[in-house]
Amino acid sequence: YISFNSVRDLESMTNHPTIEVIDLEANELESFETIYSLSSCPRLYTLNLTMNPVEERKRYRKQVLQHIPQLEYLDDLGRDEKSTREIEEEEDEEV
Repeated sequence: YISFNSVRDLESMTNHPTIEVIDLEANELESFETIYSLSSCPRLYTLNLTMNPVEERKRYRKQVLQHIPQLEYLDDLGRDEKSTREIEEEEDEEV
């Protein structure tokens, strides 16, 4: 758990074959590219990025799940579950 630590970079976490769960809640992660680097952790199945600036980006959840396909859980939701924000974005697109 690395929550609430002002983390901005994930370089030290990449390419670790045994990492399965990373909780990065309430840090300073802003870019998708930084998050995508975690795709190099083949056993990573749970990632929590709530309360990070990147979470406010459009289609955030869809983008992260697409680029880190091994994830089963993102922000405490299963891969097939939708966040309230995703539902609102889909409704906006339908209008």
